[in-house]
Amino acid sequence: MVIEIVDSMERIEPLLDALGPMMTSGLVTLEAVRVVRYGEGPGLDRS
Repeated sequence: MVIEIVDSMERIEPLLDALGPMMTSGLVTLEAVRVVRYGEGPGLDRS
């Protein structure tokens, strides 16, 4: 199973603190990303 979450480190760190005691094994990877969104819809500034 793969779960992806895109958010700031300030919000990810508390999640990791809560997740740790629940996991008996697994892998967590943290990566810096550049998000590019294509398409129409709210939140896209085309100016």
